Amino acid sequence: MKNLKISQKLIVSFSSVLVISVILVILSISALRSVGGKSKQMYEGPFVAATEGMSIAEKMYNVWGSLNAALVEEDLAKYADRINASAEEVVAGLNKLQEMSDTPSASVTKLLNESGEAQALIGEIIGQMEAGNWEEARRQLTGEFSQIFEESSAAAEAIYKEANEAASSMNKTVNSTTNSSSLFLIALLAAALAVAVIIMSVLIKGLTRPIYELEKTAQAISNGTIENNITY
Repeated sequence: MKNLKISQKLIVSFSSVLVISVILVILSISALRSVGGKSKQMYEGPFVAATEGMSIAEKMYNVWGSLNAALVEEDLAKYADRINASAEEVVAGLNKLQEMSDTPSASVTKLLNESGEAQALIGEIIGQMEAGNWEEARRQLTGEFSQIFEESSAAAEAIYKEANEAASSMNKTVNSTTNSSSLFLIALLAAALAVAVIIMSVLIKGLTRPIYELEKTAQAISNGTIENNITY
């Protein structure tokens, strides 16, 4: 930087600091996006599947409760709207679970299969009620449907457990990524500070050396030495 003008030295110095700052910002954003991506996978994957699985089991329980109430009172019309609404919610939940599960786990597959069977059985039970075959409807509800409901609940619980395990694993990955990124950024910041100190040292030397030479020459002139050679 010896042959550069002061303005050029300032431009070079501030440009270097600016480049280092931009690099730090880019790397910080990259680290944050990496952590954000892991968090998104965690919340859009296992958590949503677990929530949807538990919701399906809950809606199936609502259907079971409404069918049971209709059997006790032998009055399907009173509970028909509630049964249909809960059944539609079960179907909607199953469709959503299928959409989000490109490669469904064994528990998700089991819940989908059991819920599908439950839907068909609900139709049969309602048909028996409409025909006045209350005993047959009761037998199906307390027998086949109850068994399917228990298996569906177990599958939903298994999905929830899998989600917790996946979330725990993902959380460890996120923490590891965060720690690695933090250490890397700290090291890079230390290196950037070192470079900045070196640049500022060179800049300060480049700015003060000419002043020192001028002072030295002025002192020589005041002492009677007219001819002086300014080396900087």
